Amino acid sequence: MFFLTEHEVVETKHSDEVVRDSIIGFKFAAYETTSVTLSWFFLLLSKNPRVGIKIREELVNNFPVKEGKKWELRSKEELSELVYLHAALCEVLIQVILANPLPA
Repeated sequence: MFFLTEHEVVETKHSDEVVRDSIIGFKFAAYETTSVTLSWFFLLLSKNPRVGIKIREELVNNFPVKEGKKWELRSKEELSELVYLHAALCEVLIQVILANPLPA
């Protein structure tokens, strides 16, 4: 992947291939973001077991499971009850951004 300089953006006429490749890059930019975020999430959980315990407690308290049954999300509104999990995921996103800053 390459980044265009200001000179290249303003003063250069781009070929159809460059424009096409840029559009494809933007379209599929989210391809690896989920896997990278989850990798960081589990890495940080492994380094902070107390956080994992609190997330598990939050899940158990908000979504009790009867023995022999699987846990099941009935609606996306139920996710708003998982405040600690949300905060942990936000912290992971901050860490990912700090670990991988955008080029200057």
